[in-house]
Amino acid sequence: DPEIRYLLGRAYGEDKKYQAAVKHFREVLKLAPGHTAALIDLASIEESTGKFQEAGGHYREALKAGPNPKAERGLASLLSRQGQAPEAVAILRRLITADPADVESHYQLGLVLMQKGDCEAGAAEFEAVLKQQPEHSGALFNRGNCLNRIGRREEAAATLAKFQEVSKREAAKVDRTRRSYFLLLQADQQLEKGDGAGAIKSLQEAVTLNPADPRGQ
Repeated sequence: DPEIRYLLGRAYGEDKKYQAAVKHFREVLKLAPGHTAALIDLASIEESTGKFQEAGGHYREALKAGPNPKAERGLASLLSRQGQAPEAVAILRRLITADPADVESHYQLGLVLMQKGDCEAGAAEFEAVLKQQPEHSGALFNRGNCLNRIGRREEAAATLAKFQEVSKREAAKVDRTRRSYFLLLQADQQLEKGDGAGAIKSLQEAVTLNPADPRGQ
């Protein structure tokens, strides 16, 4: 089943076991060559490991199915890494024009601008993120750094202090979410094997760890 293999790939990816994640995503694509989510996640890992040509191919393959902001952001990130910042900025500004509330595109545009040395514009993009998600840890951290670089020291200190508070809470949440995710995968596998009692036990443990996850309901 490609969806179960995809979930396994996601779980390994979240646990930073990229070799295992890539294996599962490739298996998904053998079974379902146009699986957009698998193409994007595979491209993201390839990009992070320096396989830029392969990553670009998979992002573009995902976009053949139609507009996809996640794939477009991935392609913009890749172009920025390859020294093509103007092209990356153009993609991200187009996404923001289409959806001004697109938090991830604002955030990524902030990163690209900061890397270009335009911290004034970068800080403004991170501020746009924080208006919608006040505890976005990446935006807090990078806005603090940008403010430091342009001499707004007091604002920078306050922003970075908030980042430290948020990051401590996030670390505990990520650990619970990861453990819950593997329990949900375990439940899926138990159901496939006809072990209903084992699946229920795994689901109950997952809900206890992460009651907000609808997959355990």
